[in-house]
Amino acid sequence: MNDKKAYINHVSITVPDLDMAERFYMGVLNLQEVSRKTWQIGDARMDAILGLKNTSGRKLVVSDGFFEIELWEFITPSSTPNRQDRPVSDCGYTHFGLAVPDMKAIYDRLCAAGVKFHTPPSLGPTGNQATYGRDPFGNVIEFIELGK
Repeated sequence: MNDKKAYINHVSITVPDLDMAERFYMGVLNLQEVSRKTWQIGDARMDAILGLKNTSGRKLVVSDGFFEIELWEFITPSSTPNRQDRPVSDCGYTHFGLAVPDMKAIYDRLCAAGVKFHTPPSLGPTGNQATYGRDPFGNVIEFIELGK
């Protein structure tokens, strides 16, 4: 690595339905498409990268202009469904955060779109407002408006 500092580039989420994920992440959250990829069984490079054999599937990368989310749908091997109620206390990746400019507006819009939240936004001691919601597959997303 050179002298530049590392920074977080993206998070990856495996979903059971990429079309539904696209409707949520692009349609509801207004993220923009960066790229798409489809691969078939026999793609040795993808198998090597993923550490699996005989993979096939589709990938969509979306972004807010700074941070990317890779959405993967595996055709083979089939994916194990996510627990819709998986608690954030479970080990492993539990959520990612999206900074929003207007918490009330985004919370109201997402509630109207059917997003399930753990609680309404609350103001923390540092002046940040935050709440946790879930995508259609049960993955937790923190929405945070940074204090002024």
